[in-house]
Amino acid sequence: MTTKQLFGLIKENILTIFVFGVFLAAVSFFSLVMSQKSYRVSTDLMVAQNQSGFVDYYTLSKSADFLTNILVGSVYSDKFLSELIKLDAIPANFLPSNKVDRMKAWEKSVVITRNPSLGMIHIEVYGNNQKEITQISEAIISTMTNQYALFLGKGQDVDIRVLNGPTWEKNPSLEQIAIVVIGGFLIGCFLTFVWIYYKHEMAVVNYVDNYSEMIE
Repeated sequence: MTTKQLFGLIKENILTIFVFGVFLAAVSFFSLVMSQKSYRVSTDLMVAQNQSGFVDYYTLSKSADFLTNILVGSVYSDKFLSELIKLDAIPANFLPSNKVDRMKAWEKSVVITRNPSLGMIHIEVYGNNQKEITQISEAIISTMTNQYALFLGKGQDVDIRVLNGPTWEKNPSLEQIAIVVIGGFLIGCFLTFVWIYYKHEMAVVNYVDNYSEMIE
């Protein structure tokens, strides 16, 4: 098929392509909204290791990276969750009562990313109640800044500072919605065109086969 014929096929079926694109965009939008929690609370922390005497920057950076990695991993431990429960920071209905299900739900509710070279930790807590997840986020900060020796060991001269937050916002964000909707629309248009193109090519093949049989 030539480029001209290809554009002609698109022009003939532009309405069908557009409608299916809009349909998949709508499905993507509702799937995103229904699968996401209503709110997100974000916090940024910095982990710095204090050293006496001369220590080069590279050594300090690698040490901070190592400690940050341990601290992030500890958040998803039963020990860390127990510390939050001691602070009465976890609402009774926020997590399942079964231990295995509780840890799985906790891992979905708290998402942590880090910048290893700077010792930066970005914490996001998701939930349907803004007040509850703000309380949980504050408890996570308190445990990480005041009880870090439980996870890093005694004798570590570590300074954990809150850089931003906790701040809450509606979830998903407008940016996420826009990406999902536009992506769904484009994918819907593309798949519809592929389907139309396939039907067209099959029709051409069938026509040629039937014509050949008539000649024979």
